[in-house]
Amino acid sequence: MSVDTLCKIWALKLVTFQADISSLLKKSKRLAEQLNNTTINMENSQSLTQDKLRLHELMVHLTEELQRHRDEASAKKRLHEWQKSLDRMRAKIRKISHTLGEVGLVDMAAIDKLCDTEDYSQPHYEVLSQELQRCEALRHDNLSILIDRVWSQIYLWFNMTLQHSDMKHCKQDCASVELLELLEQKVIDLQAFYHDHSDIFQLYSKRDELWTRMAELDHLAGEPARYRNRGGQLLREEKERNYIQSKLPEIEAKLGELVRHFEESEGRQFTVFNVEIIHKITMDWEEYNLTKTNETQRRKQSMFQTTTPRLTRGSSTTSSLASNGKTPQRAKSGKLLARGLSSNCSTSSSLLSDRKPPQRNKCG
Repeated sequence: MSVDTLCKIWALKLVTFQADISSLLKKSKRLAEQLNNTTINMENSQSLTQDKLRLHELMVHLTEELQRHRDEASAKKRLHEWQKSLDRMRAKIRKISHTLGEVGLVDMAAIDKLCDTEDYSQPHYEVLSQELQRCEALRHDNLSILIDRVWSQIYLWFNMTLQHSDMKHCKQDCASVELLELLEQKVIDLQAFYHDHSDIFQLYSKRDELWTRMAELDHLAGEPARYRNRGGQLLREEKERNYIQSKLPEIEAKLGELVRHFEESEGRQFTVFNVEIIHKITMDWEEYNLTKTNETQRRKQSMFQTTTPRLTRGSSTTSSLASNGKTPQRAKSGKLLARGLSSNCSTSSSLLSDRKPPQRNKCG
């Protein structure tokens, strides 16, 4: 049997012992009433008197014992309340000093040393009280700085939890301790919400990272100099694109399961910047597919506009030749034929010029 077990048994016995004392005292009082109502005669006078005396002594003893236990219980309760009051003071000092420490107004090491001291004496209570008053005065004197600091934390956690801020930054003249505590509680709530559903936020962050990279790869695919030799970069991009296209559906399916579980347990939708997260993913894909379709159409239109001027220039040449009554092929043949005829004519002329006319016979 361990020491803890013995202590528990003793505590239980004390409780039952006090209950037993109360029960005995009640029975003693009832017996005293009976003895007082008993008729006294010569035979029972002496014994009855002795019984009453002994019963009175017993009742006095039980009453004193019961009061002693009650006093002990009351003292323990007061001691417990005293210790709790010091612990609450330590917790308040830690909370205020944490806010002050973020802007460098207190020495957190000294604060931790003071609050970690397990001393419940009156002198230590006075030390804690003085430190609490000092921290509260520092907080009051630097409310504007502290509130601005908390607002920056609120904006950070709004981004972490993928929410739009529905809170308005107050003016400097609105600064108060109540506002500061309200904003600090908002930060605590946002942090708790993020940590309770960190699996959803981490998956969505991974999905957003892959989605952004997929858009970058699509942009690289449209560069004019893409097919120049880049040391295997095209192959690496293609492998990365295939990985993303296979990984995105897995992440989105897992996100769908987690979001459905959240909606069933919380009774509300899980939103991303005020849009239901599954609907947001669906809209992303619709916009992506529409963008791809428009790019394909623009590419086809650009190719058509590039080839049209060539056809136009060819048509003008054909038209000019056609105006002379010749097709391009016929015109070329006509030129060759004319060139050949001219050559033949010149050759024939030269042959004719060398030939002498026939001599006629002279008649006398």
